Amino acid sequence: MSSIQAHLRSHLKQETLIGHMDGVEGLITDLNGYVDGLETTMTNGTQKTLLLASNDINGGTPHRHLTIDANGRLLTNPHTATTNAHLVDIKDNHRKAHKTTGEWLATATSIATDAFTTSLDCSLFKSVRLMGKWSVDTGSGLDVFGSQTESGTYYKIEHMYQETTMESGSAVYYARVKIDHVPNFIKLYNATGSISTLELDYVGISN
Repeated sequence: MSSIQAHLRSHLKQETLIGHMDGVEGLITDLNGYVDGLETTMTNGTQKTLLLASNDINGGTPHRHLTIDANGRLLTNPHTATTNAHLVDIKDNHRKAHKTTGEWLATATSIATDAFTTSLDCSLFKSVRLMGKWSVDTGSGLDVFGSQTESGTYYKIEHMYQETTMESGSAVYYARVKIDHVPNFIKLYNATGSISTLELDYVGISN
């Protein structure tokens, strides 16, 4: 009798082991199905099904359809596009957000000798580029002064030189200078010995 019982117990263990193996094989089959759904190559105009790992995602539906077009746009139901153009817009907006342009001294602004211009607020800038032109030959250009406060003491930090260029047979007197680590406020100082007339724009680069 004992030998029969031992045989039966051994047989039951074998059946249990076979059952476990069948369950493992079933899991492997399911895993292969998921891998087949994920490992796919998408080409223009084709739609592929992405198998998600859980039925609890997105309202209990384990499938989401992905489609791309000739421009590389990724479309999902209901065909909302995230495109390369959108990425370009983001980069452009980021770049524009860090650059400010404007007019500092309007056309034909006169600066008396031994006098300052109005101030330019550079408190939001890391660096600033000034560019413009004089109406007549100044010879030496103008000095750039800076201060940490608008009404504070201004110190010389740069010199804006004149560059003469011939255009259509006539001389044009250009002015330009780039100031890194710019103070909060800057002014131009006219030490030429005569009235100076110019126009000036700026490009400010933010931190």
